Amino acid sequence: FDDLELLTGCQNVKLIRIRAWFDDFIYGLQTIYETSNNGIIVSPRRMKEGTEFWNLRYEEVFFNRNESITTFRGNHGKLMDHVIFSTNQGRSIRFGLSDGGKLFDLEMQPGTTLGALKGGFGGHLHYIGGHSILLTQPLQYQYN
Repeated sequence: FDDLELLTGCQNVKLIRIRAWFDDFIYGLQTIYETSNNGIIVSPRRMKEGTEFWNLRYEEVFFNRNESITTFRGNHGKLMDHVIFSTNQGRSIRFGLSDGGKLFDLEMQPGTTLGALKGGFGGHLHYIGGHSILLTQPLQYQYN
């Protein structure tokens, strides 16, 4: 999967939520983005059809208006053992309980943030990556 495909033509994109289903390993992810011209974009749930997700741990993380992802790291082998998203507000959000596998660490360049996720999945998440985008001001709303 590559969320950049979902966001083609979108302006002022911000990752605002991540949903994850996991136990020792990550089974599925879903991302929610806010855009200035296309509203809220919700990705498909990236999880194998038929997965008995009722017995998995489920977490949904909301990012604050001025919060951005500065790094993401974790461990992986043939499956994603865990991933940790770190933000400019000092939060570290972890999905997956296993500490096995090899370490990976992706840091965003100054002035950028994680803009869209990409990866591969079958029965579990197999790999994860991302696209960085320039930091933008949070969207401002006017109510009449």
